[in-house]
Amino acid sequence: MMVDQLELYNEGVKLHRHGKLDDAEQCYRSFLLSQPAHADCLHQLGALLVQKGGNRHYHEALSLVKSAIQLAPANARYRRSLGVVHESAQHWLAAADAFQRAIEKQPSDLQAHIALARVLKRADCDARAAEVYKAVLRLKPDHPQAHYKLAGVLKALGKHEAAAEQYREHLKLDPNNTSAAFWLACLTRDTSTAACPASLVAGLFDQYADHFDQHLVEKLQYRTPSVLMACILEAAAAAAGQSSSCQGTKHPRWPRCIDLGCGTGLMGPLLREHVGHLSGVDLSSGMVDKARQRGCYDDLDVGELAQHLQAAQQGGATYDLFVAADVFVYIGDLRPVLAAAAALASHRGLMAFSTEMLRCNECGVADSNSSSMSQGPASCTCLKSNTAADYQLQVTGRYAHSVVYLRLLAAELGWEVLLMRESIIRYNAGQPIWGNLCVLQRNAL
Repeated sequence: MMVDQLELYNEGVKLHRHGKLDDAEQCYRSFLLSQPAHADCLHQLGALLVQKGGNRHYHEALSLVKSAIQLAPANARYRRSLGVVHESAQHWLAAADAFQRAIEKQPSDLQAHIALARVLKRADCDARAAEVYKAVLRLKPDHPQAHYKLAGVLKALGKHEAAAEQYREHLKLDPNNTSAAFWLACLTRDTSTAACPASLVAGLFDQYADHFDQHLVEKLQYRTPSVLMACILEAAAAAAGQSSSCQGTKHPRWPRCIDLGCGTGLMGPLLREHVGHLSGVDLSSGMVDKARQRGCYDDLDVGELAQHLQAAQQGGATYDLFVAADVFVYIGDLRPVLAAAAALASHRGLMAFSTEMLRCNECGVADSNSSSMSQGPASCTCLKSNTAADYQLQVTGRYAHSVVYLRLLAAELGWEVLLMRESIIRYNAGQPIWGNLCVLQRNAL
């Protein structure tokens, strides 16, 4: 091999290392014209294509890395890269097979173990994933990520005590991890945690943004947006003394509306025909990007709900309709956001949202309404308005709120309950999750 040709490859590696992917790709391709059987370069180019374009270059990347493996079958790094190529295309079991073979070639490869556990989890092979994370901890007992990920898998398997212990071990190594502290609070039913950490929510939904809608509709049978929209129209019509079917006006019913925790914008198309100006805000930038693609919103922002509303108040904004579909399940203490909304609400402005239903710790009965309208009493008579009964952090990481809490807090902050209705808001493991759909109206000032 000529020296200048080898320098071309080395220059590609250097450019690749510094993130100059287009230039590195050019070097690799030029080098392979004269050295088509150079295993390292074939491997590097395949890895670069995945790094550069994800699954857009899947087939070429797959061919390149497989060619490298044929030239050097014992190379564990090549096999690990093959797993990454398959993972980029969401071929979880093929990726798992490649990572497993990498481990067979190099049993001490922690990266391959972590990657294998990760794709097994994505393939819903939780028990196998747990065993791999345990293998990581045998190799490196103080591996914080392994403790954290193992805890999550054990939680999914219903092994809550074992999961809690892994979160504790993780927090010994990384005491500032708010996500681990939150999940430990979920498992131990710690009532002092007022909301899911913003970083956890944002990271979770950024990760799922691309397939979130499909997951909600197909797997969780999620239909809260359409049902909540019907509740808004029904409550507004009743408050105005007319049938909800009377919608003959061509003018928007609400001049300004904000979709709180808009996610991918599932509420957007439903709201659009009933509002003039439609705003949206969400913690996840990935979700906001998806909402923007719908073309329903006049403006979208990334931010925490109460802080966004407080900033809007300082800017002199007002809203006639606030909507929060499947959002308050990530917030325990609803006072900050309901208070901020009250300060921004126009005369007789509406606030519509969904919550999960809280069951009483004393009797196990759901804290529910016997009527869909505001006169309905709670069916659980032993439930009192105290800190422990206001809301509860569940093992799922979602909050459930009591009807008593919702009613009392609404009244205290100047909201009148127009409608509060029980509804199945989604399914979890095939079981219905009951919640309350609420429509409030700002009291006359």
